[in-house]
Amino acid sequence: MDKKENLFFLIYKLWGYLTAKRKKQSFFLFIFMIITGAFELLTLALVMPFLFLLQNPNLSDNNTPHTKSIFGFVNLIDTNNLFIVSTLFIFVILTLGFLRLFVLWYGGQLTAKIGTDLGSQAYKRVLKQPYQFHLLNNSSTLISTINGHTEECIGAMVALLQLLTATVVLIFILSGLILLNPS
Repeated sequence: MDKKENLFFLIYKLWGYLTAKRKKQSFFLFIFMIITGAFELLTLALVMPFLFLLQNPNLSDNNTPHTKSIFGFVNLIDTNNLFIVSTLFIFVILTLGFLRLFVLWYGGQLTAKIGTDLGSQAYKRVLKQPYQFHLLNNSSTLISTINGHTEECIGAMVALLQLLTATVVLIFILSGLILLNPS
Protein backbone atom coordinates (compact mmCIF):
# COMPACT_ATOMS: atom_id res chain seq x y z
CA MET A 1 0.00 0.00 0.00
CA ASP A 2 1.29 3.43 -0.94
CA LYS A 3 2.25 5.67 1.97
CA LYS A 4 -0.02 8.45 0.70
CA GLU A 5 -3.03 6.11 0.73
CA ASN A 6 -2.45 4.78 4.24
CA LEU A 7 -5.23 5.99 6.55
CA PHE A 8 -3.00 6.21 9.61
CA PHE A 9 -0.46 8.26 7.69
CA LEU A 10 -3.20 10.67 6.60
CA ILE A 11 -4.49 11.00 10.17
CA TYR A 12 -0.93 11.62 11.37
CA LYS A 13 -0.45 14.24 8.67
CA LEU A 14 -3.76 15.92 9.57
CA TRP A 15 -2.72 15.91 13.24
CA GLY A 16 0.37 17.88 12.22
CA TYR A 17 -1.79 20.67 10.79
CA LEU A 18 -3.74 21.12 14.01
CA THR A 19 -2.91 23.94 16.37
CA ALA A 20 -1.96 23.23 19.98
CA LYS A 21 -5.40 24.44 21.07
CA ARG A 22 -7.18 21.98 18.75
CA LYS A 23 -4.91 19.16 19.92
CA LYS A 24 -5.85 19.92 23.55
CA GLN A 25 -9.53 20.01 22.59
CA SER A 26 -9.13 16.66 20.80
CA PHE A 27 -7.53 15.18 23.91
CA PHE A 28 -10.40 16.57 26.03
CA LEU A 29 -12.88 14.91 23.66
CA PHE A 30 -10.98 11.61 23.89
CA ILE A 31 -11.14 11.76 27.71
CA PHE A 32 -14.91 12.17 27.50
CA MET A 33 -15.08 9.25 25.07
CA ILE A 34 -13.33 7.12 27.70
CA ILE A 35 -15.73 8.32 30.41
CA THR A 36 -18.65 7.48 28.11
CA GLY A 37 -17.23 3.99 27.59
CA ALA A 38 -16.94 3.51 31.36
CA PHE A 39 -20.57 4.57 31.82
CA GLU A 40 -21.63 2.15 29.08
CA LEU A 41 -19.95 -0.64 31.02
CA LEU A 42 -21.54 0.54 34.27
CA THR A 43 -24.95 0.52 32.61
CA LEU A 44 -24.46 -3.06 31.48
CA ALA A 45 -23.22 -4.03 34.95
CA LEU A 46 -26.36 -2.57 36.56
CA VAL A 47 -28.88 -4.18 34.21
CA MET A 48 -28.70 -7.63 35.80
CA PRO A 49 -29.08 -6.51 39.44
CA PHE A 50 -31.92 -4.21 38.42
CA LEU A 51 -33.78 -6.95 36.56
CA PHE A 52 -33.05 -9.44 39.36
CA LEU A 53 -34.55 -7.07 41.94
CA LEU A 54 -37.59 -6.42 39.76
CA GLN A 55 -38.15 -10.14 39.53
CA ASN A 56 -37.51 -10.77 43.26
CA PRO A 57 -38.62 -7.70 45.27
CA ASN A 58 -38.27 -9.54 48.62
CA LEU A 59 -34.57 -10.01 48.10
CA SER A 60 -33.53 -8.52 51.42
CA ASP A 61 -35.49 -11.14 53.39
CA ASN A 62 -33.43 -14.05 52.11
CA ASN A 63 -29.70 -13.32 51.95
CA THR A 64 -28.71 -16.25 49.81
CA PRO A 65 -25.17 -16.76 48.53
CA HIS A 66 -26.47 -16.04 45.01
CA THR A 67 -27.79 -12.68 46.19
CA LYS A 68 -24.54 -11.82 47.93
CA SER A 69 -22.52 -12.65 44.83
CA ILE A 70 -24.69 -10.38 42.65
CA PHE A 71 -24.61 -7.41 45.02
CA GLY A 72 -21.22 -8.02 46.60
CA PHE A 73 -19.53 -5.27 44.61
CA VAL A 74 -21.82 -2.53 45.96
CA ASN A 75 -23.11 -3.91 49.30
CA LEU A 76 -26.74 -3.10 48.60
CA ILE A 77 -28.26 -5.78 50.84
CA ASP A 78 -30.82 -3.86 52.87
CA THR A 79 -34.56 -3.16 52.81
CA ASN A 80 -34.33 -0.41 50.18
CA ASN A 81 -32.57 -2.51 47.53
CA LEU A 82 -35.06 -1.93 44.74
CA PHE A 83 -35.21 1.81 45.34
CA ILE A 84 -31.42 2.21 45.55
CA VAL A 85 -30.65 0.07 42.51
CA SER A 86 -33.46 1.69 40.49
CA THR A 87 -32.26 5.17 41.39
CA LEU A 88 -28.66 4.28 40.59
CA PHE A 89 -29.69 2.64 37.31
CA ILE A 90 -31.75 5.66 36.23
CA PHE A 91 -28.97 8.06 37.26
CA VAL A 92 -26.36 6.11 35.27
CA ILE A 93 -28.61 5.92 32.19
CA LEU A 94 -29.37 9.65 32.30
CA THR A 95 -25.71 10.50 32.82
CA LEU A 96 -24.77 8.20 29.94
CA GLY A 97 -27.33 9.92 27.72
CA PHE A 98 -25.94 13.35 28.58
CA LEU A 99 -22.38 12.13 28.01
CA ARG A 100 -23.28 10.69 24.61
CA LEU A 101 -24.98 13.92 23.59
CA PHE A 102 -22.02 15.96 24.84
CA VAL A 103 -19.49 13.82 22.96
CA LEU A 104 -21.60 14.08 19.81
CA TRP A 105 -22.08 17.84 20.15
CA TYR A 106 -18.48 18.58 21.14
CA GLY A 107 -17.16 16.35 18.37
CA GLY A 108 -19.27 18.24 15.84
CA GLN A 109 -18.09 21.58 17.20
CA LEU A 110 -14.47 20.46 17.18
CA THR A 111 -14.59 19.14 13.62
CA ALA A 112 -16.22 22.35 12.45
CA LYS A 113 -13.48 24.40 14.13
CA ILE A 114 -10.77 22.16 12.69
CA GLY A 115 -12.38 22.50 9.26
CA THR A 116 -12.39 26.27 9.64
CA ASP A 117 -8.73 26.23 10.64
CA LEU A 118 -7.77 24.01 7.68
CA GLY A 119 -9.78 26.15 5.26
CA SER A 120 -8.14 29.31 6.60
CA GLN A 121 -4.69 27.77 6.24
CA ALA A 122 -5.48 26.75 2.67
CA TYR A 123 -6.76 30.24 1.79
CA LYS A 124 -3.64 31.81 3.30
CA ARG A 125 -1.41 29.53 1.24
CA VAL A 126 -3.27 30.46 -1.93
CA LEU A 127 -3.14 34.18 -1.11
CA LYS A 128 0.61 34.02 -0.46
CA GLN A 129 1.29 32.69 -3.97
CA PRO A 130 3.08 35.02 -6.40
CA TYR A 131 1.10 37.37 -8.61
CA GLN A 132 1.76 35.25 -11.69
CA PHE A 133 0.01 32.28 -10.03
CA HIS A 134 -3.15 34.37 -9.58
CA LEU A 135 -3.05 35.54 -13.19
CA LEU A 136 -2.90 31.94 -14.44
CA ASN A 137 -5.56 30.45 -12.13
CA ASN A 138 -9.23 31.23 -11.81
CA SER A 139 -9.91 32.39 -8.23
CA SER A 140 -13.45 30.95 -8.17
CA THR A 141 -12.05 27.51 -9.09
CA LEU A 142 -9.50 27.76 -6.28
CA ILE A 143 -12.15 28.81 -3.76
CA SER A 144 -14.57 26.06 -4.77
CA THR A 145 -11.78 23.48 -4.65
CA ILE A 146 -10.75 24.57 -1.15
CA ASN A 147 -14.38 24.55 0.01
CA GLY A 148 -14.99 21.10 -1.46
CA HIS A 149 -11.88 19.57 0.06
CA THR A 150 -12.56 21.21 3.43
CA GLU A 151 -16.10 19.79 3.49
CA GLU A 152 -14.77 16.33 2.58
CA CYS A 153 -12.19 16.59 5.34
CA ILE A 154 -14.84 17.59 7.89
CA GLY A 155 -17.03 14.66 6.83
CA ALA A 156 -14.10 12.28 7.19
CA MET A 157 -13.27 13.68 10.64
CA VAL A 158 -16.87 13.24 11.80
CA ALA A 159 -16.80 9.62 10.62
CA LEU A 160 -13.40 9.11 12.29
CA LEU A 161 -14.67 10.51 15.61
CA GLN A 162 -17.73 8.26 15.47
CA LEU A 163 -15.49 5.29 14.74
CA LEU A 164 -13.17 6.24 17.60
CA THR A 165 -16.11 6.62 20.02
CA ALA A 166 -17.55 3.26 18.98
CA THR A 167 -14.13 1.62 19.35
CA VAL A 168 -13.63 3.02 22.86
CA VAL A 169 -17.11 1.85 23.91
CA LEU A 170 -16.48 -1.57 22.34
CA ILE A 171 -13.18 -1.93 24.21
CA PHE A 172 -14.87 -1.10 27.52
CA ILE A 173 -17.78 -3.47 26.93
CA LEU A 174 -15.56 -6.34 25.79
CA SER A 175 -13.18 -5.80 28.70
CA GLY A 176 -16.10 -5.84 31.11
CA LEU A 177 -17.54 -8.99 29.61
CA ILE A 178 -14.17 -10.72 29.69
CA LEU A 179 -13.64 -9.71 33.33
CA LEU A 180 -17.12 -10.97 34.29
CA ASN A 181 -16.82 -14.28 32.48
CA PRO A 182 -13.26 -15.07 31.36
CA SER A 183 -14.06 -18.58 30.12
